[in-house]
Amino acid sequence: MSQAEKQEPTKLTDEEKLKELNRMKLSATGLLAGVTLIFLVMVLLPVHNFWTELVQTTAEAAMVGAMADWFAVTALFRHPMGFKIPHTAIIPASKDQIGERLGQFFQHNFLTGDAITNKLQSMNIAGRVAGWLKTPSNKDQLAKIVSNGLAGIVRAIDDESVHRVIRNALENRLGKVPVTPVLGKFLENILTDNKRKRLILGIMKMSDRLLKDYEIPIRIKIAEETPWWFPAPIDDKIYDRIVTIISQLKDNLEVNDSNPLYEQFDNLIDQLINDLKHSEAFIERGEMIKTELLDDILSGDLPIKVWHTIKSRLILHEGESSSATYEPIARGLMQMGEALSHDLAMQDRLNNGIETGIRHLTNQYGDEISKLIAHTVKGWDGESTAQKIELQVGKDLQYIRINGTIIGGLVGLFIHLFSVFVSWS
Repeated sequence: MSQAEKQEPTKLTDEEKLKELNRMKLSATGLLAGVTLIFLVMVLLPVHNFWTELVQTTAEAAMVGAMADWFAVTALFRHPMGFKIPHTAIIPASKDQIGERLGQFFQHNFLTGDAITNKLQSMNIAGRVAGWLKTPSNKDQLAKIVSNGLAGIVRAIDDESVHRVIRNALENRLGKVPVTPVLGKFLENILTDNKRKRLILGIMKMSDRLLKDYEIPIRIKIAEETPWWFPAPIDDKIYDRIVTIISQLKDNLEVNDSNPLYEQFDNLIDQLINDLKHSEAFIERGEMIKTELLDDILSGDLPIKVWHTIKSRLILHEGESSSATYEPIARGLMQMGEALSHDLAMQDRLNNGIETGIRHLTNQYGDEISKLIAHTVKGWDGESTAQKIELQVGKDLQYIRINGTIIGGLVGLFIHLFSVFVSWS
C-alpha cells in the first residue's frame, strides 16, 4: 500500500456517520452526567474540607461548561428539550440565508480566476490524462467507458431528430456542394507520389491473387467469351498468358521503381484529378450522379435503417471491452495518450485551453452556480437541512461539548485555588 493510499480518508456512508454521531453524543452526555453526579455527591457529603470543596467546585464548573455547550450545540439544529427559546433551532430557521451565503462563499472563494488558475496549473490535467490513456492496464476500462458513453448518447438521442438532421444535411449541404472538384482535391491530397506507387502495386497484387483464387470461374468465362470453334487448349493458354503477364508485371514493379507503368499511372491520375476539378463535362456528370443518389436515398428509408443499425449495435455491446466496435477506439486513444505524454508543447496548449475554458465558464456562470446552490438549499425543509448538516459536522461539534466540560472544570479548579490562596494571604 502506497503512502497516498494510507493517507486517503475513509469515505463513510450516511448510516456510518449517524452511528459515529450517536456514539460521540453518548460520550459527551455521559461526561456531563458524570460530573453532575460528582457534584451532587460532594454537595451531599456530611463533611466538607479543602479537598471536597475543591472537587465540588471543579465538578460544578465542569457541569456548567458542559450544559452551556450542550445548549449551544443543540440550539444550532433544534429547540433544546422542545422549548421554543428565542434564537434556537438556528439552522432550520435560517436555511434560506445559509443557502444564499453558502452559494456566495463558494462563488467568491472557489470560482475565481486566481483560485482556478493556481489549482489547474498544479494539476497538469493534460499530462495526467495522457499518463492514464497510455497505461495498458486501463485499456479494458477505457473501452468500457467508450462503450457505455456511446450507448448512453444514442439512447438519449431522439430518433426522429436524427432522421431530420440526416435529411437536412444531405439536402442542404451535400446538395449544394459540387462533388467532383471536392473528390479531385481529395485524391490530390492523398495520392502522393509514393502512395501512387503503392496503389498501382497493390492493384497488381490483388489482380494476381484474384486470378489464382478464381481460376476455374475465370477459365469458364474465357471459354464462354471465345468463339465456339476455339480449341480448349487455346482457352487455357489465354488464361495462363494473362496470369503470367500480371505476375511478371507485379514482380517487376516490386523491384523496379523506374517501370514505365508507374509514369503512365501517374499521368492517368493527374489527368483524372484535373478533369474532376476543372472539366465541365465531369462536373456536370458528377452532379447528375449525385442528384440521382440523393433522390434514391431520400426517397427510401436508408438513413433510418443506417441509424437504427448503429444504435442497436452500440446498445447491444454496451459495457463490453472486447467488442470490435470499441477495441479500435480504445487502441487509438491509448496511442494518442502515448504521443501526448511525450509532447510537452501540446500538453501546455491543452492545459491553457482547459484553463481558459473553465475560467470563461466560471466568469460567465459563477453567479448561476451560486443561485443554484441557494435554490437547492431553499428547496430543503428546515428539519432535513438541520439533519444533513448535523450528519456532516455533528460529530466534531460533540468535541466542543467534551472540551467545554474539561475546560470548565479546569477553570473552576483554578478559580477555587486562586480564591483559597487569596483568603490565606
